[in-house]
Amino acid sequence: MWYLCYECFQVVKNIEPLKTFIPNELLGVSEDASIADVKKAYRKLSRLKHPDKNPDNPEAVNEFIQITKAYTVSKFFHFYKY
Repeated sequence: MWYLCYECFQVVKNIEPLKTFIPNELLGVSEDASIADVKKAYRKLSRLKHPDKNPDNPEAVNEFIQITKAYTVSKFFHFYKY
C-alpha cells in the first residue's frame, strides 16, 4: 500500500503545472489594443514563429498554434465587445 502511494507521488510531483492562456500577453499587446494592433502583432509573431521558418525548433509548431489561438480569441472578443 505504501509503495503504491510512493509511486503515485513520484508521478504527480513531476507533472508540469498548467500554463495560463492570456491572449494579450502571448501577442504582446495591451488589453485595450485595437483590432488593427492585434492583427499587426499576430502577423509579426506568426512570421517569426512559423514552423517552416524554424525547422530546427521542435516547439515551433506549439508556439505557432498558441499564437493563432490567441489571435482568434482576441479577434472574437473585439468583435463581440461592442
